Amino acid sequence: MKLYLRVFGESVVFAFQSVVANPLRSFLTLLSITIGILAIIGVLTAVSSLEISIRNSVSTLGEDQFYIQQSPWEAEADGKYRWWKYMRYPKITIKDFEALQAVGNIPAKMAFMASASTTVEYSDGFFNSSGKNVAVLLVSHDFYRTRSVQIGSGRYFTETESQRGKNVAIIGADLATSLFGSRNPLQKSIKVNGRKVKVIGVFAKEGGFIPGSSLDNNVAMPVSYGRNVFNLRSLDPSIMINAAEGFSNDRLKNMVKGRMRSIRRLRPTEEDNFAINESAFITQNFNTFFNRMEWIGFIIGIFAMVVGAFSIANIMFVTVRERTPMIGIRKSLGAKNSFILIQFFSEAIILSIMGGILGLLLVWGLMALLRVAVGMDFVLTSGNIMLGLMLTTAVGIVSGIFPALRAAKLDPVEAIRTNV
Repeated sequence: MKLYLRVFGESVVFAFQSVVANPLRSFLTLLSITIGILAIIGVLTAVSSLEISIRNSVSTLGEDQFYIQQSPWEAEADGKYRWWKYMRYPKITIKDFEALQAVGNIPAKMAFMASASTTVEYSDGFFNSSGKNVAVLLVSHDFYRTRSVQIGSGRYFTETESQRGKNVAIIGADLATSLFGSRNPLQKSIKVNGRKVKVIGVFAKEGGFIPGSSLDNNVAMPVSYGRNVFNLRSLDPSIMINAAEGFSNDRLKNMVKGRMRSIRRLRPTEEDNFAINESAFITQNFNTFFNRMEWIGFIIGIFAMVVGAFSIANIMFVTVRERTPMIGIRKSLGAKNSFILIQFFSEAIILSIMGGILGLLLVWGLMALLRVAVGMDFVLTSGNIMLGLMLTTAVGIVSGIFPALRAAKLDPVEAIRTNV
């Protein structure tokens, strides 16, 4: 065993000596492996990080949540969006929501929500600030029950404030920073679409990758007051619904669908004039994208790895030729064919792993840059690191076996006489 370890140690030394002695040749050889690992592991790391971020964003909306809206998301996604048809559907209204709530036997939590975009301003006479294209959410009181909401400071609306339409609001963490800086925003008045509202709370920082999934740059106010600030008819309201624990989404959707048809007074032969959209559709729609990106990364990476395998095989054949006299001397002194085989075989694997490590370092550096630039966590997982090392080891095995066999089969007398 010690002898084999010694042979492997020599292989490591020879590999590094080969890289140092022929830097340009070694760089070009390892470049293909490096690019291959960068393509495969880089794409896998980016895709897995994006998927985690998207799933976390969707989880704040509620993975089992669905929405009653004017038009279906599926039609928009598959390119068959018949806007002329859906534009004829009546929009979801407060009356629809109240009628659905009044049914009383629906095992679910429900809330009304409409979203508008406007400029939000703050001024205390000395300090002025504003935020443009801020999403303003007009919500019913049960909004906090249907969506995961955490209050960082201050409080949520009271039921009285929601019912009576008080001019109060809760703002997102990023919006609070942009409007107030280091000042305390609580009990301060801001202007939303020209109307004054009092800030009673700040949402906890959420982050998120999907636009609209985070409350960080939003303003939420009771819909009973917001309907005086915005024209609900010009917005796209929705009813958010979460099934009660132990009650399946499919059963609840069928129940809600029947109630909505009754509220809209649709005859049995008439089709629905509303849509039921599931938040899970967002992740399902992204799955196809993730799969395609992974395949693209694999295809690019495999081509680069094949080129790298040929490059390493070529450099190993050259190395065998350069060391032919040395091989002859070793074999004449009693070195077994297996030792020669292991030496060159190990050297090919080590060269390949060196290229793989360079590729992994590039992936790590690129992910660090993206983390700063995009503000999203990109993590090079231990699983991806192991996959990269396994791929490079496999390339080293494939590319090193034939040069190693050729070295092991050399006749010692002919090898010694060879002039390199």
